[in-house]
Amino acid sequence: AYEQLRPPGNSSLLAKIWPTIKREAQVYSPAEASGSTQATGPHPSRDFGLRLADNWRAASLNNGELLAAFRGREFGDADNNPEPFRSENTFHRHLGTVMHRALRQICIDGQGQWPAERRLAQTELWQQQLQQLGLWPDGARQGATLIEKAMALCLQDPIGRWLLNNQHDDSQCEWRLWHSQQGREYILDRSFIYRGQRWVIDYKSALPAAEQSEAEFIEQQWDSYGEQLANYQRLLSQLGPEPVQTALYFPLIQTLAPGPGSEMPSL
Repeated sequence: AYEQLRPPGNSSLLAKIWPTIKREAQVYSPAEASGSTQATGPHPSRDFGLRLADNWRAASLNNGELLAAFRGREFGDADNNPEPFRSENTFHRHLGTVMHRALRQICIDGQGQWPAERRLAQTELWQQQLQQLGLWPDGARQGATLIEKAMALCLQDPIGRWLLNNQHDDSQCEWRLWHSQQGREYILDRSFIYRGQRWVIDYKSALPAAEQSEAEFIEQQWDSYGEQLANYQRLLSQLGPEPVQTALYFPLIQTLAPGPGSEMPSL
């Protein structure tokens, strides 16, 4: 009985190839299929076996530095370790991402192209962008409101308007630079030449904590980002003869914090 195969229905897909299947199929009784001792001959799945030798060991991998210079940013670097997860970290990281985009667009378009009406109309888009990055609707609405506030404060601030002036020499926004010796890419928020000096500015959306003075807050921020700005300074010093000035800018408190060895600009 087991030597007879029942053909599939004519409307089935298997019926199209049934002649070939029937010709090449091998039929085994239940006893043979279960490996019963009553079956004669070896089980088809036990004709041979493949196994590793007892002393087999995986080959050690070579040091993968051959293409290191071409990889771009190395996320294993110590300065790229992720922050411990906290909801406020996520909020401020995404807030900073969208705020940087907005500041870049204002600088490219020109400050006169961003009156209050346009900024207010843009808040819905900023909210959508924040939600796309992973914020819940309430957090995205709060973030969009803060971005609109930051844009307004920046455009009211003489230092903010100076930073966003696209008429500076060699004006750059979100400037991507490749460091061949380190084998990594740097992205600079804002850079330009002003009165013979190269400025590099890092935007920050952070705010002082409750009970924290502005001086303590600025010191804390420089402790966190000082090495990053120092890397920018070393990199830019190779591009031209201009002295390189560094600063952090906090639009939500209208504060420019020059780095070590840098001074407030004379506007």
